[in-house]
Amino acid sequence: MKFIGNPMVKAAALGALTIALIAAPAASAWAAAPDGRGGGPYATAPHDRSAEVGGMAQQVRQALAHNPGSRQIDAHTIALGKGAFMDLADGKCSRGRLCVYKDSNFSGGAMYWSTCTTQDLRRFHWPNGESAVGSISSIDNRNQYGDVQSRFYDSRDRFMIAVNAGHYLKDLSKDSSQTGGSPNDKTYKIKVC
Repeated sequence: MKFIGNPMVKAAALGALTIALIAAPAASAWAAAPDGRGGGPYATAPHDRSAEVGGMAQQVRQALAHNPGSRQIDAHTIALGKGAFMDLADGKCSRGRLCVYKDSNFSGGAMYWSTCTTQDLRRFHWPNGESAVGSISSIDNRNQYGDVQSRFYDSRDRFMIAVNAGHYLKDLSKDSSQTGGSPNDKTYKIKVC
């Protein structure tokens, strides 16, 4: 399409064309089902995600309130300080990180580290105010690399379990600890790498 003349007219025409192209697929999806009879999934309104977004925003606000000195870095991630982060979206553990999850099967919110450090979990709290101490149920260290090993300690500073780079434990209630029993919900301190 070639435009001649006033640049403002060109910009307005391009803007209208862009809006029309973006809206066209959505509008046609609302018109009728594939068989042309109307109704069906193509005639329903799109999924309303406002409750999900509002719920996430509330969780972030609560996590910020329970973790003094923390700051929000995106819609679902909080920097807790000293290389610790909290991801409230149950996202995947990115490359180079050790991730610990509140619940088994890598769910329930996560905390992660991408630098070698020792972390006392008494400093951190989940959005509901629950301490992170004694609340870890799965560990993902698949995305760290090299000869690193993360070590987990109990309330008496006793070594419980180690997870080498490239490994994970999806349900700590089914694993055993050096101190006896399961390490599930018993972590007080983590040595990352």
